[in-house]
Amino acid sequence: MYHLKPDEIPEKGIKRLGNGLFRDAERRLGKLKDTDKAIHETRKDLKKIRALLRLVRDELGESTYKTNNVIVRDAGRQLGEVRDCAVLLERLDSLNENYAEQLSEEAFISIRTNLEQQRSKLLKRLLEDGENTIEQLLDTLKTTKDGITEWEINSEDFDAFYSSLRRVYLRGHSAMKKAQSKPTSENLHQWRKRVKYLFYQLGFLRPIWPEILKSLEESLGKLADLLGEDHDLAVLESSLNENSGGFRDDKEKQVLLGLIAQQRAKLQERAWPLGSRIYHENPRRFTSRMEAYWKAMEEEAGL
Repeated sequence: MYHLKPDEIPEKGIKRLGNGLFRDAERRLGKLKDTDKAIHETRKDLKKIRALLRLVRDELGESTYKTNNVIVRDAGRQLGEVRDCAVLLERLDSLNENYAEQLSEEAFISIRTNLEQQRSKLLKRLLEDGENTIEQLLDTLKTTKDGITEWEINSEDFDAFYSSLRRVYLRGHSAMKKAQSKPTSENLHQWRKRVKYLFYQLGFLRPIWPEILKSLEESLGKLADLLGEDHDLAVLESSLNENSGGFRDDKEKQVLLGLIAQQRAKLQERAWPLGSRIYHENPRRFTSRMEAYWKAMEEEAGL
């Protein structure tokens, strides 16, 4: 995980992190030996870059922020179909493992076969039609990375992050409340995205108080995993409803949909109290607390 250093001003640190994350994404894309893993890790790098942009959004200005954010977002989407299909297979296998006593050894073989075939087609299209696609992505990432030299971050203390970090925490808090009042798949997914942004941003800021922020990071990571698995199951459910031809009979379909609903209920039950603990503070108070940690770090470092 990349972190800001106590002895560097925000502009220097943000540019260093941005360059490192772009280099990681380029390196992974250029070496697709373990394709699923490489795509997954590349998409994580791109999400971290978007979180980094959000951390200094107000310093960069809307034009610079939006331009870079859209480029990185679209690059991630180009890799999304293959990764999403692989995730659906993982979730199906997880259901088989978690509910082994309720299922036969041949349960959902036809569905799994369909998913594997779909993944193979998408992967072939990406790698074979798409040497140009990968090359274009690499060119896009390199050009965007080169533009980091133009990023302007004028504040030399926590002011560089204050308003943007407060916004991310506020939006996570609001998304949680919306999901609690109306727990649709989309609302839960939107909350998860806000959780991930805060998770990555606190990782960047961890040196301001490593013990405290590492603990909060871990809780955010756990919450993101719960909401991520819930989203994957929701996508699997939607996919199965749209393509029901892979079932041997209607009973098999109803069993699988029932297991998905059961597992999603368990995940959400674990997510609510964890989210309430993380987002219990007023957004301004939370951000002021982070600022106090920053100032204490500077004092400790003799800055």
